[in-house]
Amino acid sequence: MDKNDEEPGTDAAPDTETGPAAREGTPGRIPGGPVLTGDPRVDAVLAGLDRVPDLPVAEHAALYAGLHDGLLAALNEEPPGIKGSPVPGPGAG
Repeated sequence: MDKNDEEPGTDAAPDTETGPAAREGTPGRIPGGPVLTGDPRVDAVLAGLDRVPDLPVAEHAALYAGLHDGLLAALNEEPPGIKGSPVPGPGAG
């Protein structure tokens, strides 16, 4: 059978039930579960996405703006236990 003769929608979709996101401790989105990135600071901000279905559409932009600002703050923080500048790599200098 020629690839062009295949019926649309017959391509296998990734199996999220058994894929990497389904394994415990793996970053990703498990259907019906929380957003997991592996960074607790980011995960805490992304938990705010759970409020979207309960808000009127007119309030979505403000929520997304707040989440965006929260993500910027979380990602710009120094991770716990890291102090000072990074050690220069090979060839630096």
